[in-house]
Amino acid sequence: MHVFKNLSLREIAKIEKVHFTSVQESVNSAKRKLKKFFEKF
Repeated sequence: MHVFKNLSLREIAKIEKVHFTSVQESVNSAKRKLKKFFEKF
């Protein structure tokens, strides 16, 4: 949602009814996984 719907992490946390840091950690984890994946190319 952060990238595709242009929502802030705080907005996503509010929609999902979770803490901001949970959303932040999930987004950071996804970024690390994508970076690792694309380093192969």
